[in-house]
Amino acid sequence: MTPNDSPSYDELVLAVREGDAHTRGEDLRSFLQALTRGEREVRANPSAAAAAVDAANPSLEAKLQLESIRQTLPATVPAEAGKPYGWQDPSAWAAFANWMYTQHLIAHDPNASGLPPFTNEFLPGQGI
Repeated sequence: MTPNDSPSYDELVLAVREGDAHTRGEDLRSFLQALTRGEREVRANPSAAAAAVDAANPSLEAKLQLESIRQTLPATVPAEAGKPYGWQDPSAWAAFANWMYTQHLIAHDPNASGLPPFTNEFLPGQGI
C-alpha cells in the first residue's frame, strides 16, 4: 500500500458523539437492534425489500434495486464468524484512524489515548 492508499474498512459506518454514546446508549442500542431486524428481513426476502424501496421512490429502477440488494447483502456479514451484524474489526479501524491522521485528514490522533476510536459495544449481544 502506498501512503495515499486508504486502508480497507467496512462500509457500515455510524458516527456518534462520544458524549451521546455515554448518555444515550440505550437509544443507540435500540437503533442498532432495529437495524439488525431490518437486515434480517432484507436477507429473508430481498424482493420485498426492493419493492419497499421502489414504493418509497418510484423514480428508481426496480430491477436495479433488487440486484443492488442481492450484490451487497454478502458485505453485511461480519468477516469474523459468530459476530453480530454491524460488528467491525478493532485493528482495522485503528489502522484506518492512523492513516487518516498521517494523511492530515484529521487533526488529532484518535489512537493516542489508547482507547479505540470506535466501539462494538452497542451491537445486539455485545457490551453491557
